[in-house]
Amino acid sequence: RLVLLRRIAIRLVHEDDLEAAIRAHEQLLDAADELDTRRTLVGLLERSPDRARELAHEIDVLAGKVSPAEARVLRVSRAELLHERLSDTRAASDELWRVVQELAPEDVSVLERLATFAQETTDLPRVAKAKRKLLDLSTDARARTRLSQELADLYEGELADKEGATLALTTW
Repeated sequence: RLVLLRRIAIRLVHEDDLEAAIRAHEQLLDAADELDTRRTLVGLLERSPDRARELAHEIDVLAGKVSPAEARVLRVSRAELLHERLSDTRAASDELWRVVQELAPEDVSVLERLATFAQETTDLPRVAKAKRKLLDLSTDARARTRLSQELADLYEGELADKEGATLALTTW
C-alpha cells in the first residue's frame, strides 16, 4: 500500500496537481511518517497560498524531527510565515524566542528580528532581552553605543527600571 501511495503522490507532483498532491502526501504521512514525505509536503504547502496555517503546523512538526541546524532554518521560516501570511506577530515573536533559547542564542539576525517583532507586539521585556543579547554580542562601538542608549531609554521609560538603565549605560 505504501509503495502505491508513494507512486501516486509523486505522479501528482509531476502533474502539478497541487491540491491532489498535498492530499496524497497527507495520506502517505498517515500511513508512515517519513521525513522525506514531510519535507515534500512542506514544499507543496509553500506553493499553496490558502494553506498557511497548515504549513505552519507542518513546519513545526518537521523542525522537531531534524538536526538543530535545519530546525533553526525551519523555525525562522515559520516565524516569517506567521508574521507575513498569518499576521500573527506574537506567535512569530514566540517562535524566534524559541530559536534564541534552544537553537541559536548568538544569531544576530534572529535577535534583531525578534526585537522588531517584540516591539510590534509591545512585549517590552522581550525587546530588552533581545537588545541586551545584541549588545553583549556586538563588537562595533557605534552599534554598542546605539544599543546601550536604546536599552537605557527602554529601561528608564516604559519598564521603569532605573537599575537596568544604569547598567545599560555602563556596559557600552
